Order: sequence, then C-alpha cells, then structure tokens
Amino acid sequence: MFHPEFRALRKELQALYHRPQATRQLLELVAHVAMMLGGGAVFFACDTPLLWIPGVVVSALGCLGISTSSHTASHDALLRSRRGNRFLVQLGFPFLLMVSATYWYHKHLVVHHPAPNVIGVDEDINLAPLFAFSSDDQRGGWFRRWLHRWQGLVFPLALAFNAFNVQRQGVVFLARKLWSRRRKARHWRDLGLMLLHLVVFYALPMAAFGVTEVLGFHLLRSMLLGYLIFAALGAAHFPAEAVAVDPSQLRQDHVLLQTATTINFTTGPFGRLLCAGVDYQIEHHLFPGLGHRHYRRMAPRVAEFCREQGYPYRVMSWRTAVWKSLRAMATPRPVVRDLGDLRDPKRDDAA
Repeated sequence: MFHPEFRALRKELQALYHRPQATRQLLELVAHVAMMLGGGAVFFACDTPLLWIPGVVVSALGCLGISTSSHTASHDALLRSRRGNRFLVQLGFPFLLMVSATYWYHKHLVVHHPAPNVIGVDEDINLAPLFAFSSDDQRGGWFRRWLHRWQGLVFPLALAFNAFNVQRQGVVFLARKLWSRRRKARHWRDLGLMLLHLVVFYALPMAAFGVTEVLGFHLLRSMLLGYLIFAALGAAHFPAEAVAVDPSQLRQDHVLLQTATTINFTTGPFGRLLCAGVDYQIEHHLFPGLGHRHYRRMAPRVAEFCREQGYPYRVMSWRTAVWKSLRAMATPRPVVRDLGDLRDPKRDDAA
C-alpha cells in the first residue's frame, strides 16, 4: 500500500516527467549499438593484436549500454509507444545480446522490482549453490561452508561467467516455457530471435574469419561484459548498505523496501550514457515507468521526500559502490526481519 505522501509525490513527478525524452534515449541506444558493432569490426578488421583488446572493450561497453537501454524499454519508458518499446526489447535482448526477453520480463519486472534483495524471492541475489548473499544463505555441507568462508576471493573470479550465466538462465527459462502447455507466440518469437543471433553473430562471421577467431572474440567480450554488468547493475544492490530483507516484510512499507535495498551512484557523462538510468536506482525503483533521462532532475526532489519521511537515501561514487559490492561478498550480510527499524524515528516524532 502507498501512503498519501508518496501518492502525492508520484502525482507531482508524473505530471512533470510523464513524457520520456524519446529522441535522446533512442540516440543513446543507437550509440550503444554502434559501439557494439564498431568494436567488433575493429577486432576482426585489424591484423595488429594490440588493437584487438580495444575492439573487445568497446564492443563490451556497447553491449552493456544495450542492456541498460533495453531495460528502460522493458518498463515502457524509452519511447512513448508501448509497441515501440516492446520492439526495442526484442531487438536488444534476444537478438543483439541473446538473452531471452520473456525471461527478462519475468526476472526483472515480475520478481525483482516488487521484491528487491528479498531472500528467497529476488533471483538477482540468489547466488546458490556456490555463494551466499546473506547469512540465511550460509547452509550446506563442508565444501559450501568452506567456499562461503573464502567467497570474497573467489567471487570476483566467478564474475567472468556472469554474462554467460544470464544467457544460460534465459535459455533454461524459455525451454521450460516452450515445453509446457503455457507456451505462447512470444516464446516462439523469443526463440527465433535468439537463433537469428547465432546465425548473424556466430555462423556468418565464422564463414568469413574462422571458428577460433569468432569464438575467441565472443569469449573475451562475454567475460568482460560479466564484470561490466556487475559494476552497473550490482552496484545498486550489493553494497552492505543495501540490506537483505526477510520475505515476511514483503507486505510492509513499499517505499521503505525500495529505498532500504537500493543505493544510487554518481558517474560522469560517459558513465551516464552507459548506465542509462541504472545509476539512479532509487528513482527507478520508485518510479520505473518514467524515462531515465528524467532521473537526474528528479533526484533532488526524491532525496528531499526521503529525508522528510525518514527513508534512507544513499549516494556513493561509482568506484565506491563497486568496491563495497565486492567487499560485501566477503562477509554475507545479516537479514533484516523488521523493516520498520530502518526508518528514521524522528519523522514519526514530528508527526
């Protein structure tokens, strides 16, 4: 349930920012696609090994930007047209990134947004069977206990497989849907676009440049992208300041759940281009239907509201947020059983 103060804030911000800056947001996506394809072109066109690494880096940065722009489109907030947003999601996730769009909608919109950092619910923090996000995840035999003890050292190495794991989870999710009686046309469309990705970005380049070179490029880019995804998306929910929450708190204060489990991070113009709004995760979690180009202007008003109402509102530099995200994995955080303990009591006294 939304309390009256938050409903008033939502009405105020929706009146100001209900129209996305569609042209600018679309141009950002175009820039991301150009980076992805341009970096790949540099890798395959140059005979100098020294230029291969910059090509992989630029292409991986473009892939990150495609994922964050497609993320905005999945909330119907990149273009004014719902159909146009859905088209961009299909273009970005299954075709360009080979990530199932139906899996993304389920994982991100259906599960993550209503329950960020909620243990046993939010799949983004489900690191089993290898790692523990919270103290409640520290279960299992001697090997898992040993791994949890040293996961602060092992976890950064495992991030190299982060992007591949997202693709794998999407394939498994889609396969289960297609195998069940609940399969629909969107699942077949998803599969078709992912197969088209394999043809366009694997089979055709292999015919021109050879199997080893193509697979080597995708392997290097995927490993780098795994770290970039964690830096952009994990930095908002993995620092210790972003608490882990017991599922019993799901029906409590919605605004407190979102602000207690989320932090913002600051970056420069190029970082904002790549992040496409995920650097303002508090604004995004409270108002996911608004275009990300508005978040920077919304932030002072949202911060003021949080101070007035006693909600946490944390901002870090991007470097600090990433570092704290990695450090937090060394000691899994305790689980909050009562969200009300995190709200500033001064607000209630003033009321």
